[in-house]
Amino acid sequence: MSEQKRSILHTELEYLGAQFSTSTEGFNLAQSFYGEKPLEEALKDCALVDLSGISYTLVSGAVAQNFVEAVFAGKQLEVGETSFECALTGDGSLSSIGLLARSGQNEYVVLDASERSLVLEEWLSIIAICRAKRRSSLC
Repeated sequence: MSEQKRSILHTELEYLGAQFSTSTEGFNLAQSFYGEKPLEEALKDCALVDLSGISYTLVSGAVAQNFVEAVFAGKQLEVGETSFECALTGDGSLSSIGLLARSGQNEYVVLDASERSLVLEEWLSIIAICRAKRRSSLC
């Protein structure tokens, strides 16, 4: 299998006893591990999570909450909360549905594993540029 179809953590996952399956796109994904605990029990300790195929965006700073509210149509999150939220473009169409996590008072993380993750990344970039150049005639 080509290296492009493997996670950067593939070798480490093999050492941990991962059993792999191939996704419809041809990616080698860890499905289970030798001797693994039930999920509820395992989450009481710690977990190794491979996010190498997922779009990951950090939104931080004094205006992070206003930025998130401008993009996502959902509830205001408290620190430590997560929620799947719809990201809407300027015309109200759906950009993507990402996992929004509020990781600090002025910090959010957006995770998106969908096929529309690049659309969401680009839309977040456009909004960030427009907010930075608020007085520009381009936005």
